Amino acid sequence: MSEQEEKLQVARRLINEKRYDDARALLRTMPDSLTAQKWLQKLEGTASQTSRRTSIEGSHLMLAAVFVMLVLTFAVAVYGAFLKPVPTLADEEIVNLINGKLGWVSAHNQK
Repeated sequence: MSEQEEKLQVARRLINEKRYDDARALLRTMPDSLTAQKWLQKLEGTASQTSRRTSIEGSHLMLAAVFVMLVLTFAVAVYGAFLKPVPTLADEEIVNLINGKLGWVSAHNQK
């Protein structure tokens, strides 16, 4: 078996193991082999399809994140604009204390 045939067998094994970068590196060392160049072209086509698919999936993920952010922003805006927080008893007591309605007599009111 020639050295080129051995390299092609190794490249085939690497491809079957999905070690495409290693297979590409090995196939690039055989510029005179038509088989190696055909396999290399197929591997290059596979790599570009994979990167394109990853790019599209990343775009969908980013679009979903922007949508969630818009929904949350809208919810916060609606809550802030239309809903008033209900005062608690402690809040009412503080307001009454400040306004002097709890029966406490201040030094100013005694005169």
